[in-house]
Amino acid sequence: MLTLPTDNGDVIDMIDDRRSGLLALLDSACRQPGGSDVTFTATLWEGLKRGQRVLPDAVIPNGALVIC
Repeated sequence: MLTLPTDNGDVIDMIDDRRSGLLALLDSACRQPGGSDVTFTATLWEGLKRGQRVLPDAVIPNGALVIC
């Protein structure tokens, strides 16, 4: 049986944090000259890999980001 946490504050922070959240990193990548999806995902992994809810890319075959 899967037990889900009742507080999703850490997930909201990973998405919406003004400095290191997913949206801030996407905004930065879009403003960067020559920015690409590859540089965005690399930066995203570096910024979010310490989160407890981010599954490591070794588990996901195509390098997808999974937050659960």
